[in-house]
Order: sequence, then C-alpha cells, then structure tokens
Amino acid sequence: MKELGCEIQIKKKKARTLETAAAAVIAVFFYLSLVLLVFTLSFTFCPVEGMSMFPTIHDGQNALLNKWDYRYERGEIIVFNKGDVKLIKRIIGVGGDKIEIKENEGVISVWRNDEMLVEEYIREDMLAWWTKPDFANRYGVNISLNTPVIIPDGEYCVFGDNRNNSLDSRVMFENPDKTIALGFVKESEIEGSLAFLIPENTFLEWVIRLIFGDLWRTN
Repeated sequence: MKELGCEIQIKKKKARTLETAAAAVIAVFFYLSLVLLVFTLSFTFCPVEGMSMFPTIHDGQNALLNKWDYRYERGEIIVFNKGDVKLIKRIIGVGGDKIEIKENEGVISVWRNDEMLVEEYIREDMLAWWTKPDFANRYGVNISLNTPVIIPDGEYCVFGDNRNNSLDSRVMFENPDKTIALGFVKESEIEGSLAFLIPENTFLEWVIRLIFGDLWRTN
C-alpha cells in the first residue's frame, strides 16, 4: 500500500510539473504575442531605395519607422506619401516657418526664420539645378532662390540630405508628367519618423530581409 501511495504522489507531482510547464509556455507565448502586436502597431521596417538621403542613409539600407510619432520636429527624418510614391526626407521647417534659399557669390545656403542653418549632414554644397529653365519647366519650382516662403500650418518643408540628387520641397512635382504633386508635405501624408537605421551587412539586417522582405520602398 505504501508503494502504491508513493506512486500516486509521484504521478500527481509529475502532473503538477507538467501543468506548471504548460502554464509557463502559454504565458511566454502570450507575452511574446503581445510584444509583437505592440511592435507591429508602433513600428515598421522600410527598405530605402535611392540616394536622396545619402550619406545619412544608403541605397538599400533598412530603416525602422516609428508610426506613433505625431510631433514631427525640425531635423527629423520622415517617410511620407505622395500619390502612390513613398519618400524619405529630412524636415527643414514646420508650419509658420519662413524658409529662404539664398545664393551669395555662388554659395547657396538655407535660412530658417532669418537664421542660416548649419547642415553638417548634407553630402555637398547645394547647386541651383532645380531653378534651371529646362528642369523648372518639367518639375516646377516651389522654392526659388532668394525668395522667402512661409510654410502653411500643418505642412512641412523637407529636403534630401543629398541636395543635388533629391526631388523634395524645392520642386512642385515628383515626376515630369506632373501627375504627382510634391512641394510641402501635409501632416496627413506622413507615415512616421525614422527611429533606427539597421546596420548594413549584419545578421540583424539578414533576419529582417528574410522575415519582412521588401514590404515597400522609399526614395
């Protein structure tokens, strides 16, 4: 009888151990699912295509985008929609700011509210290519040289860090057919702000490409 009682106790102990292990697995699965849900709702990965934000962001680099950032500030990098096109640029000015691109003795600089910006992130000095007649006739000019503009409330002025290879708020249209308006960016067009750049040629980048693939690309 004692052996039978011991056997029953052992079976009960094993059953309790299995129940505890099962509960632990369920709890871990629940919390991981919750974390994944919150992460998915808050962030997304976006592969960047093109050189408009070089050298800050390279062609083909993956960016982690914060979709819950509703207070976009000067200097932030954002992803936004223009028609069916997604673009990634840096905020130069917000609603109410006065923006002027000044040319003085061949040197072009960006001024915001009568203060010249020190832009250490740009690739090279800006040239006035977007004001040349041939290009201006095809894409339109939104910000001319030495002509201050006031950004409308609820909109943003955005430039690419690669100033000489970026279609941005300086021009009126994203394409020569003039079917996709560019100019200033409305708040409703913004997908989110850059939270983190995935290091290139790393295991993390490989995993992200494997799981997410090319969800959508930005220029």
